[in-house]
Amino acid sequence: MADIGVSKNWLASPTKEVEGMWRQVQIQERRSAIAAAKRSLDEQWQKIEDIKKGHIIGLNARIKMLELEIKRLEAEENEPIDVNK
Repeated sequence: MADIGVSKNWLASPTKEVEGMWRQVQIQERRSAIAAAKRSLDEQWQKIEDIKKGHIIGLNARIKMLELEIKRLEAEENEPIDVNK
């Protein structure tokens, strides 16, 4: 909408009606910009929630499983090895 031509060089001067129309265009452009910024903000909050509730929990679960594997391997290290198997 920014290309509608509010600041073009015209051969005639705009009337009050045309100036009012251009003002309406500028108002709508700003409303659209606000809506876009709000959508972007919502998307950023969703990304934060995804990280907090998904990615971080997944990493913590992986850490716990690796710790369990270490304990199991350490316990197996102390067990005698049966070479006849």
